[in-house]
Amino acid sequence: LLNATLGGYYLDQNRFNPTRIVLTTLNFLGNNSAPSKTKAVFLNAQLTPIENLTFVGGVRYTDIKKSYTFGRDGIPGSASGGKVPPSLAGIDGTVGTYAGKRWDWRGVIQYRFTDHLMVYGEYSTGFKAGGINPRPFFAVQELPFGPETLTAWEGGLKSQFFDNKARLNLSAFLNNYKDMLITVASCPLTGAPAAPCALPLNAGNARVKGFEAELNLNPVEGFSVDASLAYLNFKYTSISAAAANS
Repeated sequence: LLNATLGGYYLDQNRFNPTRIVLTTLNFLGNNSAPSKTKAVFLNAQLTPIENLTFVGGVRYTDIKKSYTFGRDGIPGSASGGKVPPSLAGIDGTVGTYAGKRWDWRGVIQYRFTDHLMVYGEYSTGFKAGGINPRPFFAVQELPFGPETLTAWEGGLKSQFFDNKARLNLSAFLNNYKDMLITVASCPLTGAPAAPCALPLNAGNARVKGFEAELNLNPVEGFSVDASLAYLNFKYTSISAAAANS
């Protein structure tokens, strides 16, 4: 009648990012570290109240904390005499932090008409975590960004026929993105040139819809045919002025 899975997740990592940047206007060495911790707990439950009908529900709580310590060093023999370029001096040794908590959900209903045909519908949410701009070229570019979130709808069928010699899976889906992350190459910020720039922005909202079909045939022993078809339609439903101007 009921199957359930309860679990936890813990990740403690420390990443280092040594770089050498050589641009027309800036030459420097980057020595960055980015420790982070992620903790989560999740529950997934599957309920079959009557034969062939199944409900699936899931929930996950996520807690993320991370920081980014920026190191900036000069390059021996460069135009700045081996010292940190003046525009980067305000970044060296600074620390940017981010913390976020989120609940995510999943719900599924599926019905098996026969041993060889099952239809389903699903709703779920997800996210990509926020953070700190990992590539500031000027102190004013050391900015935080928020998470990108997603709500997803999907429906379809899974089937087998011809004495299990053929399998056909069909699905259609709609994904709605909110605060979608885009890295822009121009930062019109007060106190620094607009470029160079590699700033992640929560640029706006978007919609992705489409369908997928998968066919597998095994007409005779030792011979198989696989075919698939996918269609995607992507559209920005809104774009922030900051992203559009960049």
